[in-house]
Amino acid sequence: MDKGAEKLEDPRFRASLSRRSRLRWSYSGFLIGIYLAWGVVGVYQPTFYASPFLGIALPTGLAMAFMIIGLSMLLAAIYVRQVNRIEDEENRERGQ
Repeated sequence: MDKGAEKLEDPRFRASLSRRSRLRWSYSGFLIGIYLAWGVVGVYQPTFYASPFLGIALPTGLAMAFMIIGLSMLLAAIYVRQVNRIEDEENRERGQ
């Protein structure tokens, strides 16, 4: 049997794939929700997005967009760290 096929049959490997998939979809769903909320607020409250952010010349909508991009980058870093931790645990269990 092929080594890759053996790995796919391992229940621990399948559980790991499932765990990573849930994590990936939950982060994706959260970010999609944030982007949709940002868009809906922009449609229904455009004057809010046009107002100055914290009294400076930067519009609130643009500042929020930068914060959402920063949040996306932060969540990507957290995801990578968690997935690496999962793989490190698996490697320790296998003795590698």
